[in-house]
Amino acid sequence: MVEEAKLFWQPLKEVSHPQNPGRQNSAGGKLAVTRHQLSMGIFVAAASVLAALPARSQTFSVAYISGGNVWVLGNADGAPARLTNSGACHSPRFSADGAYIAFEENGAIHLVDVARHRAVKLGAKIAGDFMWSPWENALAASNDGSVYIFSQRDAWAGVRVFKVASPRSDVGGIVFNRDGQGLLVSLREAGTHGDVGKIEAVDLDQQSSRATLVSEPGDGLVPYGWLRDSKTLLFWVQPSFSASFEEDGLDLYEMPAAQHAVKRLVGVKTFVYNDQLELSPLGDSLLVTRTTPQVGRETYDGTSIAKVDLLSGGVRVVSSPGTSALFPVWSPSGDEIAYVQAPVGREHLKERR
Repeated sequence: MVEEAKLFWQPLKEVSHPQNPGRQNSAGGKLAVTRHQLSMGIFVAAASVLAALPARSQTFSVAYISGGNVWVLGNADGAPARLTNSGACHSPRFSADGAYIAFEENGAIHLVDVARHRAVKLGAKIAGDFMWSPWENALAASNDGSVYIFSQRDAWAGVRVFKVASPRSDVGGIVFNRDGQGLLVSLREAGTHGDVGKIEAVDLDQQSSRATLVSEPGDGLVPYGWLRDSKTLLFWVQPSFSASFEEDGLDLYEMPAAQHAVKRLVGVKTFVYNDQLELSPLGDSLLVTRTTPQVGRETYDGTSIAKVDLLSGGVRVVSSPGTSALFPVWSPSGDEIAYVQAPVGREHLKERR
């Protein structure tokens, strides 16, 4: 049984990101969907966001967990390859170029070279949240109030780039900036009248340079990241720092950094995982995995993929009815999306732990 799956869409060398900000995707027409089976009942679906599927010039790879091990499928017609043997892996994530997969195993972060099917030793054993840089093979990971970066150019040695100012504070989520030159770090700080949630910006070239972008007494703040303009922040608000509320899914908020005017994105309650959302190449749309808390928390049952127009605020479901859909990604051209889906029904889906 497939327990998790993450997608990496790799453009061919001649394909580049579109640069025309005025281009609009058509909202009309029935979505054309193609499916590639991973195992019984579990599929990767590719759908056009236009009225018809264009000629394919791009391919995607799939990293997934089955039997507690990391597997990778390099193309739709290839055979899957098992990359681990412990039976205790979860949360696989591709590096920026797809050459490496980071994952959690027995409470620690591990790394594997996809082409060589070989483990890569990190400079330190570390547990906690982790996130890849969007521009290079560099992995940020948080642990015990600090954030470390392990990069290929530094032979994965590991360098601490952030430490909380007080032992009564803790690091939550971490996200790279769009240019890979900075981090967004969420904090829970103990205050005189209760805990305070914060999101701070950290300049990796000047690590002493830290700026609080937003703070909220009594509530947690979890960053998704910047929009393409690198001036507007997307984040979740976690009421009362409650993990229970987070499991049901949280509302997304946006805030222009220069104005500090926070606005809720209407009708968009999502899982609080960065790889359940993806911003389009043009930056005008956001794919989200919408939660269905009424069915219970033990499975990803009845979830759907929706496309959010960040200019108009419109929301349109793009996944197939009667399925549970997760982990959406855009193609580099912005014309297609891919996601993981399975038929609705608890017998098809692994329990969340």
